[in-house]
Amino acid sequence: MCMKPVLWVIFLLIVAASFIFVYHSAQNYLQEKSCCSECTLAFSQSPVAVGSEAAICGKFGSGQPLSANCSDYFEAHPKTVQACSFSK
Repeated sequence: MCMKPVLWVIFLLIVAASFIFVYHSAQNYLQEKSCCSECTLAFSQSPVAVGSEAAICGKFGSGQPLSANCSDYFEAHPKTVQACSFSK
């Protein structure tokens, strides 16, 4: 019984899984950057009386509300405005 085809299939599955992981990591990175930009802009236009280290993205009022996509992102990945400033 020849094991080469089985090994090739396993190898190709590992390569495909690696590409999928890298793709999702890149998508998450880009979404974080985009949403953090929205958050810092919203904070700059907010009358909130707390500092950036205490203001949670998506949880303070602002004249520049976050997009629905970023609101969902920050529900799943809470960040302060200060943390977003460092991730630029």
